[in-house]
Amino acid sequence: MRIREDLDVAFVSAKGPVRPENQDDILLYEPLEEKLFERRGRLFALADVMGGLLGGAEASRAALRGFLAGFLDACEKAEAQEESLPELAPLLHRAFDRACRAVAAEARRKPEFADMGTTLTALVIRGTEVVGLHIGDSRCLYLSHGEDRWVSELHTSPGMDHILTRALGVGGQQEIADDFSLRLEEGESLLLMSDGFWNSVSKEEIRTSIDGAGIEEAAQELVQIALVRDGQDNASLLAVKRVSGSRPGLLTREIEETEVSAPPWDGVSSILPGIFERRWPLLLALLGILFVLIALLID
Repeated sequence: MRIREDLDVAFVSAKGPVRPENQDDILLYEPLEEKLFERRGRLFALADVMGGLLGGAEASRAALRGFLAGFLDACEKAEAQEESLPELAPLLHRAFDRACRAVAAEARRKPEFADMGTTLTALVIRGTEVVGLHIGDSRCLYLSHGEDRWVSELHTSPGMDHILTRALGVGGQQEIADDFSLRLEEGESLLLMSDGFWNSVSKEEIRTSIDGAGIEEAAQELVQIALVRDGQDNASLLAVKRVSGSRPGLLTREIEETEVSAPPWDGVSSILPGIFERRWPLLLALLGILFVLIALLID
């Protein structure tokens, strides 16, 4: 797609080595017409299905198709009322409602899809104004000049990041998404990411990579790191950075999704780095218990 030159945008989505398919999905929308662009801004979204369940790919695709359709419909209704600049949060919540209906319709289509569900993290950037919407365990990271912070909350059970407490879909339940707002100034970045990415890469590593390279190169490097460390889940990243000294205009450039190959899976080497980095204290404790038991048996 084509995008105006005041933003650098990169998106990378890769299948984990042990997953049969990549069920993550990413959405980008930017109106070509200047008047629509000024009113609607740009829309970015990421959907990550729940645990590779049956119908997962259908859930993420249906969610993002429904979300975009709902956003465009809400924008058209607001524009018909001749509002100068519509509030963005209500537009996103109407889009979310449409996404919920789209996933529910997909679940009704096939009985085996009844429990399918997906996360959804989305944001609209209009000038420096940013309004986001979120449900699930995908995340949005804001890299500002003063601090780096998560701007979306995890909807997971305490101490169990892999257990979702809220998601889009899941048996037709109608959920309410969180929303957030901020300002994106020159040189600042926003990153949408699936749990297969943020579980393996720290904020410090993300900041270092984004500051040290072009955003496309950084996105590729970071997703590759996530795949090597985790070795199982799909990893998706959508990165947006406001270019210094640039203003939105008619000049546009072409951007494409970047392909990143997962490291070869041998059942051991791809998963061990991530396990040792995150769980080495537990492993040491287990080894200590094992040595004590051996000593007792010898005695």
